[in-house]
Amino acid sequence: MTAAKLQANQINAQFSTGPRTPEGKAISSRNALRYGIYSTIRLLPGEDEAELDALTQSMLADHNPLNGSEAELVNHLIDLQWRLRRVSARETELLEATEFDHRALNNLSLHGARLRRQFSKLLQDFRVVHAELSERVKEQIRLADVVYKADQIEGRAESTIPNVGFDFTLDFFYDWKRRDLAFQERKAVVVAAEKERTAGQNAPAPPLQQAA
Repeated sequence: MTAAKLQANQINAQFSTGPRTPEGKAISSRNALRYGIYSTIRLLPGEDEAELDALTQSMLADHNPLNGSEAELVNHLIDLQWRLRRVSARETELLEATEFDHRALNNLSLHGARLRRQFSKLLQDFRVVHAELSERVKEQIRLADVVYKADQIEGRAESTIPNVGFDFTLDFFYDWKRRDLAFQERKAVVVAAEKERTAGQNAPAPPLQQAA
């Protein structure tokens, strides 16, 4: 970090709306724990396990982690998103309470803002890593497909792809191969239909019949 950046951070910190005194920080921390914002237990009593499972499956489908490291990053994203939902639920409880607790609501809002910043930064980091890995995996899949075709030509019962050493498993490649074959099959249908349509348009017109 440069001296200018450090100085800018120090200046920005002076305008923070968060608690500054030890007492204020302690209250904020207790409120966060009280409402489970930073609980080490992902699913608290009363929370819907099916909702958490749905969020997990949705996030995994959206981000498609390609290895263990990416899966761990997505796991952190899921955790942050779940905590943000928890913040929203607790804010609703406070707003619907008989006695309005302005301090608790403000603290929850601060924790929510912090979690959103963490989520945004982590998501940005994941996208950079994922883009780089995706390009490498695409090239490796191309090479693995060559090995796969050679195995088919030689009539091998077992694939030699694992012997080469790629960033993905054999199951990952076979899943890609199934999807690629399905795509090529449907593409062939479209190409055949397009050729038939073009041939029909270019067919010579029938000769004119002479009047009797």
